[in-house]
Amino acid sequence: MASLNSLPDETIDDICRGLIKSAGEGGLDEEFELPELDDVRDILNFCWFTAVYVSKPEDDSIVSYAVEGEGDWGEVVGFVIKDGKAVYVGTDYLDCMND
Repeated sequence: MASLNSLPDETIDDICRGLIKSAGEGGLDEEFELPELDDVRDILNFCWFTAVYVSKPEDDSIVSYAVEGEGDWGEVVGFVIKDGKAVYVGTDYLDCMND
């Protein structure tokens, strides 16, 4: 959890940009329309996260995990962090855990 709690601002902003893209692609709630956001982090008002999946890579020095949640647009979304960087944001986050 220390890794998640200490993500660099740039990584958090990358995650938020990916969430905005995912919201723009739509979801099960066809009536949801993402309002104009003043800041990329405002997307977090439309998401919640419920699970963290930790990967045990061969190289113990690499920290890798996926965070799972859902957006108000009705889509399960997540992101994958490797070594403090967002390597994927979207709906296929668990597929990226072993890459």
